[in-house]
Amino acid sequence: QPQYLALARGSAEGLHRDRRRRRRAAGGAAADEAGVVVACGDTKVVERGKADQLYVTTSGIGEIADGVNVSVHNAAPGDAIIVTGPIGLHGVAVMAARERLGFASSAASDVAPLNRMLGPVVSELQVHAMRDPTRGGCAAALHEMSAASGVGMVLDEVALPIPDVVEGACALLGTDPLEMPNEGNALIVLPDAQADRAVEILRSHQYGREATRIGRVVSKAAFPVTLSTALGQRLVDAPRGELLPRIC
Repeated sequence: QPQYLALARGSAEGLHRDRRRRRRAAGGAAADEAGVVVACGDTKVVERGKADQLYVTTSGIGEIADGVNVSVHNAAPGDAIIVTGPIGLHGVAVMAARERLGFASSAASDVAPLNRMLGPVVSELQVHAMRDPTRGGCAAALHEMSAASGVGMVLDEVALPIPDVVEGACALLGTDPLEMPNEGNALIVLPDAQADRAVEILRSHQYGREATRIGRVVSKAAFPVTLSTALGQRLVDAPRGELLPRIC
């Protein structure tokens, strides 16, 4: 559970006052939504043209409740794999903005605070492992879980919640939606018998309305992560390199 946040801003000389005011209001609203106290911070102004207008950096602390252990080392054969929302929107939204991809301009980042959505799942159910599929997307996160737990991961292609705009952008750019970064999404691994209840809890929250079961954990396999398709099994590689410059 997050508790306190340090927030610092670096802005370029001449940044319009209204933009600074909007950024402060947005930061305060986000902190309120997550139930976090912005305890301290700082503001620096640098020479015009030296800071790409505005940078924001944060550092936060919180606490883990007694008995909670959602390490990537805990996935077990027979577990279900759940994703809490659509896959790949953040990555496509950032690429569309950076590269001026007009066809993907409708993609909006999924960035969101997830603690209030995930809290009831963790407290009520026996969550074995949980991971945010940020850098490297779901592919990287699942490979990390597989290696740490010594298990295999099998995904169902039909079940993957991939929006059309993500499918289209990835097809054109030659990238895999499973490698696209997400910022308001979580992968949850828990006993199969509890999967339906987990999805029910998640869908009751605004950020989990498209939560769904996307696969299962199996005993250690020849390849860590595979995708079941109409044509058979496809290997899901671990991402190589970076699709996007590191911005968060």
